[in-house]
Amino acid sequence: MDTSCLPGVSADFDRALALLHNFWYARALEAFTEVAQRDPDCAFEYWGAAKTYDHPFWDPPTRSDKHPQPHGGVFNIGHTKEISIYDLAAMV
Repeated sequence: MDTSCLPGVSADFDRALALLHNFWYARALEAFTEVAQRDPDCAFEYWGAAKTYDHPFWDPPTRSDKHPQPHGGVFNIGHTKEISIYDLAAMV
């Protein structure tokens, strides 16, 4: 998928996206986190990480989800605002 992320993370982003679309949420979160570590300005990674908390076929995300929380569960949005992973997931 074409994104504004660095070309060097493109294949890893695609892999994370494939994991997400195959309902491997925990592994997708790990993969999106790895992309973020290599390209912190890749906005799609944060979207992907948030989507791993969205389980539309069984239950909505809660604060008690057992997923590991990249970035301490808090994301920097636009370098000026912080938002929790749960609030970010609610936006999608």
